[in-house]
Amino acid sequence: MCDKGRQQKNSCKRRELTPKRFPDLFPWAIKRLGNAIQQGAVIVYPTDTIWGLGCHPQLAHSVSRILSIKQRPVEKGLILLCSNLDYFAPYISDQLSAEQTNRLTQKTGHPITWLIPASTHCPDWIRGHSSYVAIRVTSHPFVSTICQQIQSPIVSTSANRAGCAPVRNSWQARRKFIDQVDSIVCGYDSGTMRASEIKSLESGQIFRERH
Repeated sequence: MCDKGRQQKNSCKRRELTPKRFPDLFPWAIKRLGNAIQQGAVIVYPTDTIWGLGCHPQLAHSVSRILSIKQRPVEKGLILLCSNLDYFAPYISDQLSAEQTNRLTQKTGHPITWLIPASTHCPDWIRGHSSYVAIRVTSHPFVSTICQQIQSPIVSTSANRAGCAPVRNSWQARRKFIDQVDSIVCGYDSGTMRASEIKSLESGQIFRERH
């Protein structure tokens, strides 16, 4: 249920990392947040599209928290974000052609999330009830920095509960999720404020238009 009537809280109960206080997010702040994610933290953060809920993809209990917050069934799967294609290796098939691999990193006019055959090691809480996994290569500054810190992709799913619109800024994130997550990352705008296109890497079929 949406909490539309709740008033903004005067102070955050959880730590926020804000470039107003920490220009460009100081390395020590990123290191601390990265350590927290590796230990199971769930965060709300901006991406190249819309604000997301995220955690380390190998931690089932953290993913379970996100699914509970969103009221999302596990069989739908989740998206993985990263700027470094190498970090996706444990999750995607090693049988991709050179052309397919190049397509993942080619610049496009808008963000594309690719459906790719999953590796045998890809957790079912990431791929859902599917033999494919959804990934997006992004150069978004926060996503790129935090993935480099944790040496891993980060889980991404829109920061909203079922039936509610995703949050559009850190103020809305605080109002919606402050009691349910471990950190809210402020200061980097999300890119398009529209969900990405979802497309098959093998066939080119579009499963979701941008919206």
